Amino acid sequence: MATASRQYADTVARAAHSGRATRARAAVVNTSEMAKGYAEGPAAEEAEARRDALERGELNEEPPPERPAVYGSTADDPDQHFLGWLDDVDPDKLFADGDAWGITVVRRSDAG
Repeated sequence: MATASRQYADTVARAAHSGRATRARAAVVNTSEMAKGYAEGPAAEEAEARRDALERGELNEEPPPERPAVYGSTADDPDQHFLGWLDDVDPDKLFADGDAWGITVVRRSDAG
């Protein structure tokens, strides 16, 4: 089987190099030896457990509460970053004092 896979890979590489379309041939790729990624392992187990808990009515589907967060740039960190919660900082004062610029207020979850 490895020989057939190698031959297919060589054919696809030649076709790609020559500019010919390979979409139709890609449908016959044997993926039995490829990794499944998130289809197996802890992530899949967690998703399955979550689905089962939802079916039993054990999980609350409400999203975590959100609140206004202030983002902007400062002299210490010119990339836009979290400056604080709108309840705690005054974006107009930060800008007026020249302490921050490029200020935006977005709703963000307070969880974690």
